[in-house]
Amino acid sequence: MRTSGGRQAAEGAVVYLVPPAPAGVRVEPSPAPPVLSQNAKTFVPAVVAVVAGNAVEFPNYDRVHHNVFSLSDTKAFDLGLYRNGATRSVTFDKQGAVQVFCNIHEQMAAHVKVLPNTVFGVTGPSGSVTFTGLPAQTARFVVWHPQGQEREVTAVIRPGGATAVEAEYDASTWKRQPHLNKYGEEYPDDEENRY
Repeated sequence: MRTSGGRQAAEGAVVYLVPPAPAGVRVEPSPAPPVLSQNAKTFVPAVVAVVAGNAVEFPNYDRVHHNVFSLSDTKAFDLGLYRNGATRSVTFDKQGAVQVFCNIHEQMAAHVKVLPNTVFGVTGPSGSVTFTGLPAQTARFVVWHPQGQEREVTAVIRPGGATAVEAEYDASTWKRQPHLNKYGEEYPDDEENRY
């Protein structure tokens, strides 16, 4: 599965199987929570996916404090202020997309995509993701990226071979939208002097 934004590979696209899963595919809880770490005043990675009902961990690897929050309709939360070495987690119960920010560092932004089943992947720098163990049949996948539209694609999966499917979206009009802090206010200009 490959996505491309314009003519470039799209890293951080979530590709997931449209429920219900095809016959023969076992859908099980995720073995370990995905991690959205804070490192160099950045969320790493910028996009994670999790099955509804499971948690995402938010460890702080920076030498400064962070305050991770979201005001998204899918899941609103506030993890409070915490220091280097501490980890907080959030359970995501409802399917959808969640924007995540730091209340101290305006530039920090990430996305959590909450999904219906465990048949999913997130594209790496090559813009591709590979699924193994799917039975031969016609399957429907959804491709979602924070900078583009959500698209559905159909793939005819053949036994014993690879099936390449491409999905493209136009990100030429996308631009980062300014956001407010968790209090609905603009971020102060003196961020470098805080924490």
